[in-house]
Amino acid sequence: MPQRFQRPYPPEFRREAIRLVEATGRRYQDVARELGVSPESLRLWIKQAQTDRGQRDDGLTSGEREELRRLRRQVRELEAEREILKRAVVGSTGGRTRLAGADRSGRWCGGEATAAGVFDGGAARVVGAVAAG
Repeated sequence: MPQRFQRPYPPEFRREAIRLVEATGRRYQDVARELGVSPESLRLWIKQAQTDRGQRDDGLTSGEREELRRLRRQVRELEAEREILKRAVVGSTGGRTRLAGADRSGRWCGGEATAAGVFDGGAARVVGAVAAG
């Protein structure tokens, strides 16, 4: 059975493949065939190199991609932490938390939230957890 995943090509190999296409003026499909890589892979490497050099503006630079990857990872971690904290609060209060804050009109109000996160007071922030009783 053929291997489904191939390890990424080293950056130096990618740079050399891009240089071969750009310096010789040959078609990227021909260079890809000679190097034993997918023509689509080589086309994407060339496109990314052009974006990084500012020759194209239809994509993210490598730096922007890395930042986006880092920020998405950070969001996942923060969402997981929030879920853990939410479960800890709900678990310690029997499923209800006391909320208070300003509603959309700016009036101060209080309300409660259930474990499902349904608010019945339009509250803006949690001021303390109390057991519903």
